[in-house]
Amino acid sequence: MRHLHFQSDWDLAVFDQGVWQYSHFRAPIITSRYNYPINHLGDHFHPIIAILAPLFWIYDDAAALLVGQALIVALSIIPIFLFTERRLGKHAAWLLTISYSIFWAIQRTIDFDFHEIAFAIPLIAFAIYFIDVRKAKGYFTCFILLLLTKESMPALVAFFGIYLLLQKRYRDGIIALALGALTFPLIINVVIPFFSGHPHRYWTYDTFGGTLSSAFKTMITRPGLTLRVLVTPAVKRRTIWLIFSPFLALPLLSPLIVLFVPIFAERFLSDRDIFWDPTFHYNATIAPLVAMAAADALSRLAKLVKGERARRAFILVPCLVILLINLYMQPELPIWRLTAPSYWRLTDEDRDGYAAMSVIPKDATVSAQVAIATHLMHRRTCYVITSIMTPPENKYIITSSRVPTNSFSNYQPLEDYLSLQQKKGYVKIFERNGWVVLKRPDIMTDSPPVLVALEGSNRAAALNSITLKGEPFSVRTKYPLNTDGRTRITLLVFNVEAEYGQKPHDLEAMAEDSRGRVYRMEAEAADPVEGPAGLVQVNVKLPDELEGAGDVWVSVKAHGLVSNKALINLQPERQ
Repeated sequence: MRHLHFQSDWDLAVFDQGVWQYSHFRAPIITSRYNYPINHLGDHFHPIIAILAPLFWIYDDAAALLVGQALIVALSIIPIFLFTERRLGKHAAWLLTISYSIFWAIQRTIDFDFHEIAFAIPLIAFAIYFIDVRKAKGYFTCFILLLLTKESMPALVAFFGIYLLLQKRYRDGIIALALGALTFPLIINVVIPFFSGHPHRYWTYDTFGGTLSSAFKTMITRPGLTLRVLVTPAVKRRTIWLIFSPFLALPLLSPLIVLFVPIFAERFLSDRDIFWDPTFHYNATIAPLVAMAAADALSRLAKLVKGERARRAFILVPCLVILLINLYMQPELPIWRLTAPSYWRLTDEDRDGYAAMSVIPKDATVSAQVAIATHLMHRRTCYVITSIMTPPENKYIITSSRVPTNSFSNYQPLEDYLSLQQKKGYVKIFERNGWVVLKRPDIMTDSPPVLVALEGSNRAAALNSITLKGEPFSVRTKYPLNTDGRTRITLLVFNVEAEYGQKPHDLEAMAEDSRGRVYRMEAEAADPVEGPAGLVQVNVKLPDELEGAGDVWVSVKAHGLVSNKALINLQPERQ
């Protein structure tokens, strides 16, 4: 419902585009993270999210992703109930499981758009349950899947190994400990850089050192500093209180508390204050641990009580109190919004938003505010308009003063952005109740592309893509940036769609020599050029057959139509 009211945020846009790419059996190349194409696996390592791709075959909308996430989180109720029932009986299991299902950390996870960490919730719960019933295949399957959930999960798998050692299952404990310890540096130092092309960028523990090894050394040699950072400032203590108090601090009395260590260290030792706040999804992995550790601790305490009747009361009373505490917290939590009848209906502003989006073709490139972009990510090229990143000049631009401005403090910068784009040639094609859609006037599918020629000449405005020098060009080159030894040239074209760093899917380039023979030139990129709206630079690779061909006619084909022809000169490479 929050998404339908245009209240979603950046994470949904990012994950929605990535999973949508998986649903089309493509690499998860996303444009919504940094406003240029990147492989999603090079940002964070979470191949497990591809499991949700089939949802888009059924319902092609981000709402399917949100429902899928809710179902994944709901799966965790099963192992928590079974684990609790083994220890406390059916009635206590119902009470604790209901408390868990409405626990604020679960609600905040569901309310926070979409995040891969949701997969960890049932995996952690099932792993603990399988350890409890001694099903090694079950918990090792959970461990493997956790490693595919996020790059931080190997640390948790290693601590599962420590927990198994505490259970005197030494072989499995050592295997799990080694599995987590070995895969963590592998994912951070090899896998993520392989997909991103640069080192992992999410190091946020500079208080302890600039590397993992130096941070560990500081934590061990300065335990006072570690403890102080763990509980200060006050927001950390408040979050920790909110984690344990709804379950009467019982988890502190269970051996399962060892699994809290990597999760607390990741969050509360970080320099990023967003990790400390209880508002976001960062408490997701804590939720199943709190419920199951509370059940475990209560069962241990109950063994000290003599008499079956007294023991039953000793179990049921705390479980009832836990439920009452969690019920008491509900008016401050996201689910309470569903008690307002108006929340279930679209507003006039919402309907205007859907009308505005309907004028944008499904496959067109678009720039949008974050809250709007979450509804438009099922395409190869969609960018977000933020205060920190200016998007490329897409075919369509859509904004609204009726939705959250996200990184902007108010709507004025967005109005200024729209004005600037209109000065460049964009045309306003929709305006209603604060919603505005601009369209670049240059793409006309019933008209051919226009290849730019030098003024007063029939020669193409072409440059060597590396040296930025004009003709003559040689097909072969010694520049190390072209590893295949072939020259790339840049042509300037109107009335073609820019693909912003991706290989164009609807663009061809041809060359015709003096004998009328036609050669295909591979178009490797199509990017916008600053200046007139719609000017695109098309980078093409010259074929070997044109070496020393002299003057040849080049042209570009897009949306089924061929452009005008212009000359370029090709000479042999000088030795």
